[in-house]
Amino acid sequence: MMRAQRRGKPAEHFFSASHFVHVRPMFEVAWMSFLAGISGPLQSTDSLEVVELCLDGFKYAIRIAAFFDMELERNAFVTTLAKFTFLNNLGEMKAKNMEAIKALLDVALSEGDHLRGSWRDVLMCVSQLEHMQLIGSGQDQDGRKGSRSKKLPAEELANESRSTHITVSVDMVFSLSNQLSGAAIVDFVQALSDVSWEEIQSSGLSETPRLFSIRKLVEVCYYNMNRIRLEWVNMWAILGEHFNQVCCHSNVHVSNFALDSLRQLAMRFLEKEELPSFKFQKDFLKPFQYTMVHNNNPESRDMVLQCLQQMIQARAHNLRSGWRTMFAVFSAASKVFNESIASYAFEIVTIVNRDHFSSVVFHGSFADLTLWQRVITTIVWLFKTTTPYQLLDERLRTEVDEGSASTAATEEPQKTTLLPAPLSPPLTDVTDSNLTDPATRKRVFSLIITKCVLQLLLIETTHELLQSNDVYENIPPEHLLGLMTVLDDSYQFARGFNANKEVRNGLWKVG
Repeated sequence: MMRAQRRGKPAEHFFSASHFVHVRPMFEVAWMSFLAGISGPLQSTDSLEVVELCLDGFKYAIRIAAFFDMELERNAFVTTLAKFTFLNNLGEMKAKNMEAIKALLDVALSEGDHLRGSWRDVLMCVSQLEHMQLIGSGQDQDGRKGSRSKKLPAEELANESRSTHITVSVDMVFSLSNQLSGAAIVDFVQALSDVSWEEIQSSGLSETPRLFSIRKLVEVCYYNMNRIRLEWVNMWAILGEHFNQVCCHSNVHVSNFALDSLRQLAMRFLEKEELPSFKFQKDFLKPFQYTMVHNNNPESRDMVLQCLQQMIQARAHNLRSGWRTMFAVFSAASKVFNESIASYAFEIVTIVNRDHFSSVVFHGSFADLTLWQRVITTIVWLFKTTTPYQLLDERLRTEVDEGSASTAATEEPQKTTLLPAPLSPPLTDVTDSNLTDPATRKRVFSLIITKCVLQLLLIETTHELLQSNDVYENIPPEHLLGLMTVLDDSYQFARGFNANKEVRNGLWKVG
């Protein structure tokens, strides 16, 4: 029917909507007329009865647009309603504008899962409302140039902005964020971060910058602490970037407030044990590393080290992957051209080495240490199992009849599989009678030759590894000493074997 109308053909039949999905195409056709029909009276009248009907129309239109994920229509209605709040023009605010604020808060509470990008308009109005409350109570802390010359709202409206209805609704916008879906909470956090940064940019140069939204960000994190790790990864991708910006702000009051907020959040996160498959600790500590590298203010850098020291003192038993980021912070601090910062970082590292080093290695928290422990342990084991001590066994130097050896080799084929040297059975299990058997002796010599080849390859591989400065400098001292021990054992065996002419001549005689 709609396609026929677009082609200019009159509809011959009237169709009745029988399913809720039919609402979408009808709303797509009529939404602009609806918007004009309820916006005009809302703007022109002061009758609260008419205003209430218009605001109900806004709420129902936003519900339809949000439910069907109609981005253009949703943005149009939410933006228009937000403008009707007059929060950016307090001197012209009337009672109907206060009702628009209440309607917008009701929309936030009822349609939060589907607001998507429209959350920014809602949360910007919440921020402006808090600013209005400060102005109305005589506590304007905006600090923006010319803010004192702005018209104040009527006393009745200022009191209404602090009413129980509005205050509770604002609190519920944040406290009920834990009921938002996994996708909606990401949209919510993104919008709140954008509003927070706009607040800081507009007032960040004053002595009392506005930090309302970043405070609410921290509260939202507390309310959503029990969300699954996967959702937190998506949330922190936004929050981490925002903290990077705020922690490096030129105003030390802003950066220190953000660092302290981040410390409080980190303390809460560290109350939970980190799951083996998620390395979330290193992610939520990254802003400390970013601040140490990019914020040149010594006071902020000192604040970073204070935060990490407090976390180590209080939550060291729960630290896992977070150790790696902490060491990256200490490494960055050591490169700072400030003696007090470098010395402070060295003191903390000394304490960690003294009190927590075993815990760092045990939990596999510091990936480099864990990796090298596994690599060196494997190399040491291979050295020990491929050293051909069987060459010194006298039974191998006993001569056997060559004729019987060739006959036996022909008549009785080798029935055993030749295993790699480390997996081969020890020579102590072979009896004297077995060693006189040509086939057994041949098998044993083959195994010894394999071990000798593997030993030489190990020595060459170790030599190549230690030629790299990056490898050598990153091997922990105790692991390096273990490697040197087995290399020395291999050298002493080779030296002793080469010096023992009797053994070498005996083995040469038996082939």
